[in-house]
Amino acid sequence: MAHAFHILSFLALSAEALRVLERDDIVSEVCKFSASGGLTARLLDKAGTCDEGMEIHGAVEQFGDEIDDFLTPFTEWRVTHTSKDRVVLRLVPPHLKPLFEEINSVQFAPRKNLMCDAVVSASGQWIGAATQGDLKHAFGDWYRGKKEKPFVPIWMSLTMPANESFQYLQPFCNLTSSPANRQECFFLPTSNCMMGAQQWERIRTQVPIEVTIEKPIGRLHEVTIEKPSRKAKNVKLGQASLSSLWSMLFFRQNARTRSEIARREIAWRAQNPSWPAIPMSYSEQPVASVTCAAMHIRRGDKLTPFWMKAHHTINQGFNRTLDDYLDEALNLLQSTTGVNVGAKARVIVMSDDADIIEAAKKTKRATTFHVDQAIQSVTDTLKTGDVNSPDLFGKSYGGSGSEDMLQWLLTLRLMSACDVFVGNLLSGFTRFVYHELCEQRRGNCPKAVTLGCGNDTDPAFNVSISQPSLVEPAEC
Repeated sequence: MAHAFHILSFLALSAEALRVLERDDIVSEVCKFSASGGLTARLLDKAGTCDEGMEIHGAVEQFGDEIDDFLTPFTEWRVTHTSKDRVVLRLVPPHLKPLFEEINSVQFAPRKNLMCDAVVSASGQWIGAATQGDLKHAFGDWYRGKKEKPFVPIWMSLTMPANESFQYLQPFCNLTSSPANRQECFFLPTSNCMMGAQQWERIRTQVPIEVTIEKPIGRLHEVTIEKPSRKAKNVKLGQASLSSLWSMLFFRQNARTRSEIARREIAWRAQNPSWPAIPMSYSEQPVASVTCAAMHIRRGDKLTPFWMKAHHTINQGFNRTLDDYLDEALNLLQSTTGVNVGAKARVIVMSDDADIIEAAKKTKRATTFHVDQAIQSVTDTLKTGDVNSPDLFGKSYGGSGSEDMLQWLLTLRLMSACDVFVGNLLSGFTRFVYHELCEQRRGNCPKAVTLGCGNDTDPAFNVSISQPSLVEPAEC
């Protein structure tokens, strides 16, 4: 019965989502393609003349690999809509296009040899620390440098063979010996310079280093890329914009992941029909009746005695309540839209603390939504566990599988409908959430308030991160 429900739910997109898509659909007829043989070549042929986007219709699931073959070396093209019979592709905003074209010219340069010189960085940490810490910082160093060699990020444990690293993978992903398995099961490759399993086994205790990658694995596509003006190399990005650029390179979902997230989104929307549709374009002053607020409330191990002492997490603002977050979210919604919608405000809540989700279900201050996830209650865990252990939440975080990853990606997809975001950006996972919203919104970051330290403003990716207006700031 569950399988039948999944099939039926995939056939029916919510009426609101369809209306919004049709209202904003400005793809010209010459940029619409049937899902059939030679699709990659047809997309390549028309990409230069389809600035308003391209649409593929028909049996798109059967031609997901062909769509990915087009997308892989052209990082400026993003998938904005996926359903059973339709995929919509759109470009990043025009002012961002040179940044991505420059990255393409290095990451996906034509390679005729079996070897390629590369700069490799590897991390086996959890998703926040790995992708918003180690790998992102290495990407920043590479981006600010000469960029003469491709940057090859490897999100895999350095302490064990790749085929023994289970985190985030099963059952959606198969275990393989490829060092890129964790990233490429869900996402598109970041370069056509790719390391094989045998070489990874030889050098995984030595990275990050500059290496010559031997015999790249995977499909290589001969794509002629015109080099952009070298002026693009002089673009200076703030830290938040650089992080968004990194997320837009690393977290481009592949066809299998897009289809799975689309199936889950349709099923979720059937249960939550009032959640706003994903917009096709973004406004400086969104309409209050069609937008929303997204919140990520990081607590978990941050509220255990060990980490409170080791990382001063109370001073850093991790002991906030749901009402603290709602104070800032509702205020930011009102200042952004110019309208106070009160309890009708739609707010999606994501947290690693089950207590927060329960509180969100009961609040009368806003209309709240969430995606079911396997998370612990901080209150219960502190009552029953060793409060002085650094690993009190270790099993929960370290044992995350593919179901956790897919539910996170579903939540991020739904959050991308929102024009405002509230979180504590001192958390690596919260930074992952925020910059993934920028990625999902094609480089249009939502306005944000951080309940931690710092602020940032950068017009490149529409970054606007401010300190709280109503809640006491963190002691930084």
